[in-house]
Amino acid sequence: MLDIPPGLAEPLGSREFVTAGCEAVRAEMLTAVGQVWRVQTGDLAEVAGAVAGVKAACDAMLVAMTREAISRGVVLESTAVNPTAWLAEATGTEPRAVSPVAGAGVVCLEPGNAPVADRVLSGSMAPAMAVKIVREVG
Repeated sequence: MLDIPPGLAEPLGSREFVTAGCEAVRAEMLTAVGQVWRVQTGDLAEVAGAVAGVKAACDAMLVAMTREAISRGVVLESTAVNPTAWLAEATGTEPRAVSPVAGAGVVCLEPGNAPVADRVLSGSMAPAMAVKIVREVG
C-alpha cells in the first residue's frame, strides 16, 4: 500500500501529490528488490509481469509529463533542443533511453492520434509502439 503523507491528496495533480506518489512507489519497488529471492520459482513470471505493469505506468506518466511540457511551452523556453533533450535533462537519463517516451509525448499532442494517445496514456501501449504506428500510418 502506498504511504502518501496526509494532506497531499488535494489538489489532485499538484507537484507534491504526484512526487509523493512516485517516491512511495519507488521506495516500495526498491524494498521489493531485496525480497525477490523469496518469490517461488513458479511465480517469477507473474511477478515480472506485475513489474512490467508498473514500468508501463511510469512510461505513461513520463509521456504525459512530456506532452504537458511541450503544450505549456516549457520545452521551447528551456535550453533543450527538442523534447527528447528536455526529458533527458529532466530525468538525468541518456537521450537515447527516453527518445521513445518523448516521441510519444509529441504523438499525444496531435488530435488525430487520440486513439493511440489513449492507449499510451493508459499504459496499454508502449511509447515506442505508438511512435512506430503513427510513423507508419501518417
